[in-house]
Amino acid sequence: MTLEEIELIVEAARRLDIRAFKVTGGEPTIRNDLAEIVSTMKSLGNAYVSITTNGSLLHNHLPRLAEAGIDHINVSLHALSDRAFRAITGSS
Repeated sequence: MTLEEIELIVEAARRLDIRAFKVTGGEPTIRNDLAEIVSTMKSLGNAYVSITTNGSLLHNHLPRLAEAGIDHINVSLHALSDRAFRAITGSS
């Protein structure tokens, strides 16, 4: 989805009085515009926004997510072993 498409959905949600959003998917931190998505969702004023991530790229987004007003981050642990985690997530 493009940021513009997400903005349309957020506006429709606002009209329906939806105020909680969870950003999930394959891995939301692969999106360069993740902070902009959160900011768009937070622009509703009283919105609660959370993301679920495997954490492998979270370090690239944390300062911007904090600035955007993220409310909650859930880090899903895919494996206890570094080797297994890299194999599952494709990260290095």
